[in-house]
Amino acid sequence: GINPSNIGLEGSIGGECDGKWWGGAYGWAHTTITPHTGEPKSRCSCGRCIDGFGNALLLTGDTRYINPWRTTLDAINANTRIVDGVEMTPRMHGDDGWYEWMPGPYETGALEIYYWSMDPVDRDRIPETPWLSYLEGRAPDFPVEAIQEEIGQVRRKVQEMRSDTTTPDTRLSDNPNRFRPAAVDSLVQLAMGGPQPIVGRPLHTRLRYFDLQRHRPGLPEDVGALVDTITATETGVHLVNVNQLEPREVVVQAGTYGEHNWTSVSVDGAPPDAIDGTAFTVLLEPGTGAYLTLGTDRYVNQPSGAFPFV
Repeated sequence: GINPSNIGLEGSIGGECDGKWWGGAYGWAHTTITPHTGEPKSRCSCGRCIDGFGNALLLTGDTRYINPWRTTLDAINANTRIVDGVEMTPRMHGDDGWYEWMPGPYETGALEIYYWSMDPVDRDRIPETPWLSYLEGRAPDFPVEAIQEEIGQVRRKVQEMRSDTTTPDTRLSDNPNRFRPAAVDSLVQLAMGGPQPIVGRPLHTRLRYFDLQRHRPGLPEDVGALVDTITATETGVHLVNVNQLEPREVVVQAGTYGEHNWTSVSVDGAPPDAIDGTAFTVLLEPGTGAYLTLGTDRYVNQPSGAFPFV
C-alpha cells in the first residue's frame, strides 16, 4: 500500500482528516494557491518520511524497515498511463483521486532504497543516472564532469549573490537559499560512496575518512579518494597522496557512523587479507596511491559518532 500522510492520534489511518489517508499538512493532497500568482502549487513532502525508514535501518540493520516505501513506489507507479504517447504517473492524490501527472515514473526515494538494499529488484525502479552509470562501468568520465559542474555551480551562485539587488527589508527569510554556494553532492558520491545528501538526513555512506596526524575527521591534506565500486559485499576506492615530499596516514572507516564492518582488504588486486573491524589505517608514501577492494558487511554495527582512534 501507500504510506499515508495522516495518522490520527488514536492510531487510525486518516484519523484527523475524516479517514482520508491522503490528508494532512504537506500530505498527498496538499495543493495551495500561490498568493502572488494565483496559480495552484502542490507541496507534498511525503517523500521525506523515507528518512525515518533509513534511520530505523541504521539503528537496527533490519532492511524490512524500508519495505513501506517500496510498496508506496510500486502502488503509485501502478497508476501509470500513456498520454499523447508519453508515460505519465501521478504525484498527488485528493478527494477525486490521483492528479498532478508528470512524465516518467514516480521515483522519490528509489535511489535510497536501492542504496540501502543493493537488491537488483530495487535497481530496476531507478532510471539511468550518471552516478549509477559510473559505478556500473558505463560513464568513466563522470567524476571529472561532476566536479567541473559543481565548481561551476559555486561560481554561478557566488556571482548571483554578489549581483542580488534586494535589501533585507524586501526579501523573505528563505530568498537567500537559492544563493547557497555549497556544492557537495558529487564529493559525497565520489569520495565517500553515498547518495546525494538531503537536508536534515543522517549521512549514509560506505566510507568515512579521518586524519590520524591531526586527529580530526576528513581526508588528510594532499590525499584524494575516488570510490568506483559499490556492491552488496564490496567497496572499491582509489587513495592517492599527491604530496611529493611527505607521507600521509588516513583512517578508513566502514560507514559514516561505523555501521558497516570491513571483512577483507585487497591492495591493487593482490589476494585479500582478512580483517574484522570498523576501521583501519593506510600509510601513503609521498607521491603514491593504491586501489583498495574492501569486503563489506553492511549495517551490522550500532552507529556511533566516536572517532576510530584515541
